[in-house]
Amino acid sequence: MLSQEQLIALQNRYKLDSEIAKATGKSRQYIYQSRKKYGIKKVRRIDVLVRRNESIYTDFKSGKFKKVEIARMYNLHTFTVDRIIKEHAKH
Repeated sequence: MLSQEQLIALQNRYKLDSEIAKATGKSRQYIYQSRKKYGIKKVRRIDVLVRRNESIYTDFKSGKFKKVEIARMYNLHTFTVDRIIKEHAKH
């Protein structure tokens, strides 16, 4: 059984229930039920993606990384990185 503290630490690291389940060898349903038991709110996938995209844009604009390097860092295709950068630049 995961403690509340363990689950919070795992959620801070992995964010999504499916990723926590994979890392711990528990089922996604077990993670979901544990979160509910302890009153821990779910991290929404869209929030994770928004933060990731902001980081990608920041990494690119800093000039420290090329698009190919960013794609490798985030395990994405270079076309996806290019799209994220273009969309973020519009805002």
